[in-house]
Parts: sequence; structure tokens; C-alpha cells
Amino acid sequence: ATLAFDAGGAAPEDGSFVAEPGVVGVTRLEKYAYDDVNLGERRAFVACVESYLLDAPRNESVKVNVAWDESDYQIDVAAAAGRDEYARIFDTNAALGITHIVYEPQNTLHGSRFNTTDGWGWEGSLWFSMGERVREDAFDFTKDDVPSDILDAVASATAKGLGLLGYVYPQLGFQAMADHLYDDRLDISPPEVRTWLGDQLEAFLDQTGAAGFAWDHDIYAGPSEKMYAQWRSWMAILKRLRAHKPDIVMDHRQTNHIWGPWYQLA
Repeated sequence: ATLAFDAGGAAPEDGSFVAEPGVVGVTRLEKYAYDDVNLGERRAFVACVESYLLDAPRNESVKVNVAWDESDYQIDVAAAAGRDEYARIFDTNAALGITHIVYEPQNTLHGSRFNTTDGWGWEGSLWFSMGERVREDAFDFTKDDVPSDILDAVASATAKGLGLLGYVYPQLGFQAMADHLYDDRLDISPPEVRTWLGDQLEAFLDQTGAAGFAWDHDIYAGPSEKMYAQWRSWMAILKRLRAHKPDIVMDHRQTNHIWGPWYQLA
């Protein structure tokens, strides 16, 4: 007999290809169902998914403020008035018992809305405002020192019991990986891209003291047949970040909505 495995373009992980698991389980049907799903089947499915969680179970909620709800992308923290305004946001979040903030203000010391390449014009707010420079290969978190004004903001938030989440779009046209672009979007499936992006994200956590990430925009680029390979590569990156700092908070947004529970496991 011959067993064939189509990796779908996915790159090896730790030297080998990893097939998707096939899970066989038993359940006890209950009296009630929701539409076509018996509550016993639902309970079995939830237990199955939970057994794959990379994040440790929590006995309390994690309260995250997505700060564009207060239009923080219009606040320029390069100016004293902007820093004062954001200090009030920190104070209010701390008073409300919020523990994490998706931190993406403007910072004209490091980026400009006129230099963005993303669909929403927010690239200057990514990676705590270093997003455009990372994309241009003008800044490398594994080598370069993080500007002191960014570290000061993290220290101010930390002193008030707040963790800041870096806002990141994984598939912009990063010039450090220019050989792997589809137009101006990055194919994250090749091993060298997965390693480079993982290195940058891990160094971002270490260098800035960030408490995690909010991912957005997309993880896909190029033809649809690349999607599975890109998804596998992204799962490997998330697994690496979770192993590096198990207590980070990750907000997965719209891509999460497409892939459902198998994305949320990170």
C-alpha cells in the first residue's frame, strides 16, 4: 500500500511535513439539539478543540481595549499634546480595570499616513509606529534599538497595570523578503519568510516589552492554492510566539472569523 500526502505547498516544520490530524471520537447524544447539532455532539466537539489549545486555560476574563474606538490613530504622540491625551486614555483604562490596549496612535517621529501601503492607511501605526520602516527594511527589531519615546509609552502603561498590544499586518510588502512578494503582498509560506517574520515578531516582544499582538488585514497573498501553505506557516509562527512568551494576548480579528476554532487555538 502507498500513503500519499499532498502538502499543498506547505513548508516543512522542524525538518518534516506535518499532516493535519484526523480525530475520531465518541459522544453520548442528549435529548436536545440546536438546529441540527445535538448538545452531546457540541460538548464533544468543544472538548476536542480545547485539547489542542496552546494558551493555558484562564479563570478570569481578559479585558482588551481596541483603542481605535477612541480614534487613537488620530492622536499624534510625537507631540506633547498627543502624549497628554494618550495618558488620559491610559488612566481611564486602568480605572475601568482594563488590562490590555491595542496601541496604534500616530507617531510622526517614525511614520506618515502619506507613506502607507495598506488598504486602510494605518501602516504608520503598526508595530508601535515602526511599521513603515519595518516594511521598507529600514528598521530591524533583531538588530536596531527601539526609539526611547516608544519605550517610554510602554513603561507608562506598565506602571498603570496595562499591557500594550502591537498592531501588525503580517503580509504587507516587506522589502527584506522582496523575493517572496506577490505584487506588494508577502507570501508567508516559504521557510525563510516564516523564520524572518517570526524573528521580527519575537524580537518586537523582547525589545519593546509588548504584551502581545492584534493581527489584522490578512495572512494571504497570491493565488488561492497558496492559502493552505500560508495558513500552516502562520500557525507555526503563532505557536512559536506562544512558546516564547506563553502569557501574551493575541487578538486575531477577521482572519480568525474565516478559519474558526482551528485558528483560535493560538
